[in-house]
Amino acid sequence: IFSQASPAVAATPSGQGQKDSLLAFLEANKACLKGSPAEFCDWLRKEEDINSLADLADAVQDDEYLHEVLQAGNGSVGVKGFKRAAFKKVAMAAAGTSSQTGGSGLMMAEATTTAPSSAVASSQIETRTVVSSGGASGTSSNNQVQTELVCPISHVLMVNDPVIASDGYTYSKAAIEMWIQRQRSECQEAIRILHMDPNNKQARAVAERGILSPLTHQPLSNPDVLLPNHNVRQLAREAERATGGDYTIC
Repeated sequence: IFSQASPAVAATPSGQGQKDSLLAFLEANKACLKGSPAEFCDWLRKEEDINSLADLADAVQDDEYLHEVLQAGNGSVGVKGFKRAAFKKVAMAAAGTSSQTGGSGLMMAEATTTAPSSAVASSQIETRTVVSSGGASGTSSNNQVQTELVCPISHVLMVNDPVIASDGYTYSKAAIEMWIQRQRSECQEAIRILHMDPNNKQARAVAERGILSPLTHQPLSNPDVLLPNHNVRQLAREAERATGGDYTIC
């Protein structure tokens, strides 16, 4: 059963939490990478000083840097050349930014209210093209994967742990948990700021709106309730087998 349905926001986590989120993002999008996501994450931190999703989102906005540095990597790990555009899109969406915004913290929160409508929500209506022959129920005769089988956050086939959030939409569990964690942290930061500056309008807006759905931009009624979607997982696995796992998201 495919999902549909409704409702917050938080800053990108700081410290070790940020690093965990960065690795989780890379692992969720390993189809875009050469080599091990963990090794690529270590290289990003040690060689490029990219320690968070916000840092990565800032970095990928520079197309020359994305091509010459992140694609090249250290020789054994990096971004796949034909996946550069997809990787840029999902990194910016996951960090809640757009080509006009950047940074982290509460400034990033402002972007999450608008950027996902084009960077993430558009994935609900775009068609995902795969490169190889299809035939499974999750693919069409012209080698296309059904939109509902692709996570609207990570933009990959949901072959592992797709879950239905309280907005009624299906996401990769790792991706939606990371989204909720970021937004919850942002709310906590907003509350901390309000204790010091009760008249801070931006912080008050973030604190009051709670944790928002990536797609509807309405408060999630229960962010901690994530129900397994076994039907989507089965269809996504059939689609992956039909394409040999070598697909390109357009």
